[in-house]
Amino acid sequence: MPELPEVATIAKDLKKSIVGTTIIEFFSTSPQQIIPSLTVVKKAIERAKIIDVQRRAKLILLVLKTDKEDKKYLGIHLKMTGRLLLRKTGEKEDLFTRAVFTLEKTRQLRFCDVRKFGYLRLFINEKELQKMVHARLGPEPFSGDFSTVYLKEKLKSRSINIKALIM
Repeated sequence: MPELPEVATIAKDLKKSIVGTTIIEFFSTSPQQIIPSLTVVKKAIERAKIIDVQRRAKLILLVLKTDKEDKKYLGIHLKMTGRLLLRKTGEKEDLFTRAVFTLEKTRQLRFCDVRKFGYLRLFINEKELQKMVHARLGPEPFSGDFSTVYLKEKLKSRSINIKALIM
């Protein structure tokens, strides 16, 4: 499973490589890994421009914008065996390719996942993204929101070995 530093590196490298490009086409051979559905995600992201790549916890976020709509966010979680590969269109298909973003400049971003644990999730606006972030992820460890007070509050009702708790 990619750990946080690896996910941060992937997001940073993607930011250098794909920001400013448009998603021409999207398809998936594994619709169960696409949330809320392949049809909804396909409609929302095709012809959208990638304006930023961010990371929140181990979730890679593609920030997307179309001419007529507000920003959307596509979260990509690699889970245990997921990989994101940037290839030239027409290159040999990678093993276990589950989704393909065809980009401008004859490139593809391929989501490959051997065990199908990873997923792609569409957030239709920042409010929906923030709702999930606050409900499931908590604060970033180096942000001002993460403090000893926060940690103490979260741990006060727990009685578990600290190593097991933080893993």
